[in-house]
Amino acid sequence: MNYRDFELKHFADGISSNVGRCGLGDRQEGIGKLALRLLPLIERINSFTHLGLSKEPNILRDSCELRLQALPCLADIHVNAIYYFKVLEEFRALSNTRDPEGRTLSPLGVADLNDQLFRLGEMLKSPDKDTVLRILDDDFRAFRHDARIDEWWDHRRKRTVRSVSGLSELNEFSTLCEAIRNFQREPGWEKYEPILLQFLRLLGEAIQVSLMRSCSRQLSHLGGQYSAEAAADWVRAKDSFLLTNNDLCEMVFALVRKHCVHSFPPFSPAHNPFS
Repeated sequence: MNYRDFELKHFADGISSNVGRCGLGDRQEGIGKLALRLLPLIERINSFTHLGLSKEPNILRDSCELRLQALPCLADIHVNAIYYFKVLEEFRALSNTRDPEGRTLSPLGVADLNDQLFRLGEMLKSPDKDTVLRILDDDFRAFRHDARIDEWWDHRRKRTVRSVSGLSELNEFSTLCEAIRNFQREPGWEKYEPILLQFLRLLGEAIQVSLMRSCSRQLSHLGGQYSAEAAADWVRAKDSFLLTNNDLCEMVFALVRKHCVHSFPPFSPAHNPFS
């Protein structure tokens, strides 16, 4: 029995999740997106590979069996999925959304987001396990409420996906929330919990170290001169006139390309092998 037939027979009502080519073309979020897609499939893959242990050796099947049974490997997938689903998706929505006047985030607005991200890292580094594991709660929010993304949140909570059988639709947000916290109901949670906590605390430390190395002057925690709390009056006066993206720079290339495509057909993607 191949994996697709096995999935249809035993997990027909589960969420349909495809990891083929997932993350291809993505940048920093590629690993997290892949982990989130993989998370609902772990039980299915484990069940499928376990059935094949009595058959002839198979490198791919047997290596999957070993890796997904290893708790550190499982925690690595779990934490990457948590970070993408609970943090990165909302961070991307906040940083890409425009206000009613059509303006993107100002530099101090970005600094404020980085401050909130820094505080999340502090929470994840907490010695109190209940504080760290709050990130598993369905209603956990890494950032404070922002009305600009209410519509995004509403769409996210209502989005549906097909089941494996294709005969029904599931609420994607609820299903993924359940997949993230489902480990707490597993029989081996007592052994898995300390490893998960270790990985979550490492994530918290990584968030803070990354922010301190890349944008320390934006962090209120460090008294940064461009931070939301410590910025000088002249910085605040200029803030609303500054951009945090390079759209205007990229626009020149887009206009030149458009002009070349219409005026010089050999430069169009259909004729240019390097486009």
